Amino acid sequence: MRFRVRGRGARHPYLARGAPQDPWGRFWAGLSVLVLVTAVGTFGYYRLGLTVGEALYQTVITITTVGYEEIGTV
Repeated sequence: MRFRVRGRGARHPYLARGAPQDPWGRFWAGLSVLVLVTAVGTFGYYRLGLTVGEALYQTVITITTVGYEEIGTV
């Protein structure tokens, strides 16, 4: 049994409905998510008692999975 995709997602059926289909829209959407995750992570580490710089560093090494070492007790 074959299903035919019609409508807005017909060109790119793997994209979520309403997802930006132009390259710049996809770029800005991805960048926005990355900035949001970084901001939330930094705020979380800040709430645990790290300075803003330490919290940002800890968030970046966590997101990039580098994992050098923790700045403070987490």
